[in-house]
Amino acid sequence: SSHPYSFLNPVIDPWWSQLDKETQKKIYSQWENSEPSLLHLADFLSLYKRYWTHTLDKGGALADYVTAKGVDLKDYALGQNQLDSDGRYKSDSQEKWEKYIALFEYTKHLRFKLAKTSIDLVDSLVKKKIDAIKAAVKSKVEAVQDITRAKLDTAGAAANHVQSSVNNIISR
Repeated sequence: SSHPYSFLNPVIDPWWSQLDKETQKKIYSQWENSEPSLLHLADFLSLYKRYWTHTLDKGGALADYVTAKGVDLKDYALGQNQLDSDGRYKSDSQEKWEKYIALFEYTKHLRFKLAKTSIDLVDSLVKKKIDAIKAAVKSKVEAVQDITRAKLDTAGAAANHVQSSVNNIISR
């Protein structure tokens, strides 16, 4: 349970050890390439689900508060269920209000965290793309450098051959 995909361990473990080390390295390098984006996606989806679950709960909590407040007003108007003490007492409607406010604050927190997580997801995808472009450019530059070196070596060898031929002609 050290990572979001640990539920796959029972599926992976039986055949992973049967693979040769080179195949394991290839699979792991592919996994390392996509894991950051997948982790950000998993975080985003988890937060998205929690946000909408609590947003719906918030609506129910507000309805509970309004109902309880209606009961409080009815009781007040009829003079029923009124406390005679001045002690600290929370009415049912006050408790429902506090639950609603707590859910309101939590969903606001989730909304901002969801925005941050979506930015992190886009950031990881963009960085992955930039790294791929850098690798492609580096590969092309190395190929051009290799071709240039080969041409310079060929030109150098031709120049050496011409020089040795001229030296042979002069020394005769």
